[in-house]
Amino acid sequence: MNRDDNRLELVWRYVEGVASKEEVQTLEQLLREDMIFRHQYLRYLNIDSGISRAPSPDRSAKTIDHLLADKTTSHHTIYSARPRIARLTAALAAGFLVGLIGTSITWAMSQSRMVATLAPVSTLLDGTFESSPGLISSGFPTTIGTWSGDEAVVVKTSAIDGTPPDHRLHFITPKADTATPGGRAIACDVFQIVDLRPWKSERNEHIEATLELSANFFDTRPAGTLPTITFFCQMFLFKGEPTEMHQSWPLRNDEAISTASAFFTSAGGISSNPRQLKTRCLLPQDADFAVVQLTARPNIRPTELTSAYADNVLLNLKTQPTLPVRQAEQ
Repeated sequence: MNRDDNRLELVWRYVEGVASKEEVQTLEQLLREDMIFRHQYLRYLNIDSGISRAPSPDRSAKTIDHLLADKTTSHHTIYSARPRIARLTAALAAGFLVGLIGTSITWAMSQSRMVATLAPVSTLLDGTFESSPGLISSGFPTTIGTWSGDEAVVVKTSAIDGTPPDHRLHFITPKADTATPGGRAIACDVFQIVDLRPWKSERNEHIEATLELSANFFDTRPAGTLPTITFFCQMFLFKGEPTEMHQSWPLRNDEAISTASAFFTSAGGISSNPRQLKTRCLLPQDADFAVVQLTARPNIRPTELTSAYADNVLLNLKTQPTLPVRQAEQ
């Protein structure tokens, strides 16, 4: 018996339900590794599934592998060969192949597409504050891509704790919001408007897009110092014209079509090793811009902020194919 005969005999034993555990493992390995054998296996099942259509007792003693080897055998003869293999058995075997091979092949062919891509949003500018030394602009930003807000200054870290030259945003004084000048000054807020329109072409019903915002915060006071300071890292997504937002911030916050926020409360002791805050939200197809907000809020007011800093603001866009949804059984 040659190799092909041995393999077909193995398939026959599996379909008949008499294959040993070792034989099933051998069959699985062959189906994974040999494309030609997979085609032979499917042909065998197709022939087997049609046997019951026209049974012929006089040919029942001839096995399927012998019929396959006979080049003169007609399809009608094969269909009439062996009635004892039911369609259900062949269907179950075909299901085994689909489960074992079909899924693996589909995954292998599509794995290059079924991945998430993470890329920085280049319209967030100067997230390391290297290009913005000195006092930042006052009030909510009127242009895209600039840091602006309450009283804050970009300083060199060497002036803080002797670390290698770097720049950090130093929160100084809480101010009232631009659109509510008579309001309470609760926290020191710094903003940047980020244009999201260049990425609109990448957003559709087949792509799930997520914005991921992160920033590092420092509280250089000795550990256990009061009052505590609460740091916030948040973003608000809007549709419309971004340069008009300064006229109504924060009165239009309830118009945001997506938001995300992260915070923590500090009592000092965060000097050389920063505390990173990270947050994320879905990026709707109709979002035109984001407002990125960094905040330091003293929890006893009024308080001057002498030790609160931020650095390394990152905004990344994560895209991935939309996965099918299966309703879970109750």
